[in-house]
Amino acid sequence: MKFRAKMYDPPPIRQFYDALSSVPKATKHSILRLSQDHFFFIYMDPCVNSGIMWCQMRVEHFFAEYILEGVTNEDPEIYLEIPHVLMSQSLCQAMKSAVSTVKCVKVKLTRKHEQACLSFYIDMAGNRQCIHDIPVTPVPRKDWSDFEEPKILPTEEIVRMQVDVKQLKHFADRYKHLGHFATFIAPQSGQLEMVLKSEKAELCTKFKFFKALDNISALEDKENAVVEVKCELKKLSSFLAADHIGAKRCVASFINKKMLHLCLVKDELCLQYYFPAYNHS
Repeated sequence: MKFRAKMYDPPPIRQFYDALSSVPKATKHSILRLSQDHFFFIYMDPCVNSGIMWCQMRVEHFFAEYILEGVTNEDPEIYLEIPHVLMSQSLCQAMKSAVSTVKCVKVKLTRKHEQACLSFYIDMAGNRQCIHDIPVTPVPRKDWSDFEEPKILPTEEIVRMQVDVKQLKHFADRYKHLGHFATFIAPQSGQLEMVLKSEKAELCTKFKFFKALDNISALEDKENAVVEVKCELKKLSSFLAADHIGAKRCVASFINKKMLHLCLVKDELCLQYYFPAYNHS
């Protein structure tokens, strides 16, 4: 396996830092997936089936130089497990202090002290250089399927809407102090509703400008169809608070009683959140 890459332009470097900063603090480990065309960060919640963040960056937009030799010719990719605490406390802090003066960021897969590392060389103004060696663990090929992007099938009952992330975050933050869960009611024709029922209060917020987009799904009576997704507010608020990319567009897919999927896009950076529905009685 071999990997090295370089970034020179300030906007891609800033976006790269924004992507790293968008990781929820609760995340313990992340997976870096390297392919010929894309650079992926995959973040999973510490609890099983509690949420996934999938960050995808197009290589040609971010990197002026990108050299990758995968595990084999048949599988020309590399999967690495990274302790998130080192990414956030070490690398993110270094890039935050240097992002305005950085001239070049070099990333390389190295081996130091008998440990595989992802080494970041940050060149700054004044001929200064900051080096961070982050220990990584290669993921065996037999486990790669554990980190595939979740599939949303057209055979499922789905309503898609263009939404405002700031508004969703605002109400998730307010609701989480009054209850543990909120149910999103998404009609194919009509406005999105966010409903909370707890011992403290019963609330319903209607998002006037959140309208359904044309989409293909298994909804039988599309004119009157409604899907419902119940989400844990604390986790939803945590993920929404982590968005630092300044997305130009966000599409929410409500998969009936199964999942809430948020897709945020800015230029060649795509940030996706997958929240499993809470279906326990």
